[in-house]
Amino acid sequence: MKDDPLMSLVHATYSFQAMLNQQLNESHLNDLLQPGMGPILFALEENEGCSVKTLAERTQRSTPTLSNTLKRMKAKGLIQTKPDKEDKRAVCISMTAKSKKLLPRLHAMHENMLNIALSKVKTKKFKLLKEQLGQMSEAMRESTQS
Repeated sequence: MKDDPLMSLVHATYSFQAMLNQQLNESHLNDLLQPGMGPILFALEENEGCSVKTLAERTQRSTPTLSNTLKRMKAKGLIQTKPDKEDKRAVCISMTAKSKKLLPRLHAMHENMLNIALSKVKTKKFKLLKEQLGQMSEAMRESTQS
């Protein structure tokens, strides 16, 4: 188990979670945002008014998981929903003025976390790391869809 790359990924995930919680606390955003909400807001920034299905694809989350997070975000006034004009069964998700105002702080937090996370990764190895993490993520995602 000492050289198990999966355990290294698990440890990195736990470290990321701890760093994210610390950043949210230090930014005084912990009452408003929870882990997992940032990527949703970033995706909405690029795809304002998109469907839940599109948002699930962009954030690589299952629809049930995403729906629960969206309910919490709506309750906190971070998103708004409205029926799709073309498909009345579908819902379009948009950011509110409140969440748009948070974006600069979230981008700064993201940049800071990225710099910390990559501070010990050599530039030459970054592309390989990103590629390998993408492959691992894809393999795990595919295994849950079959």
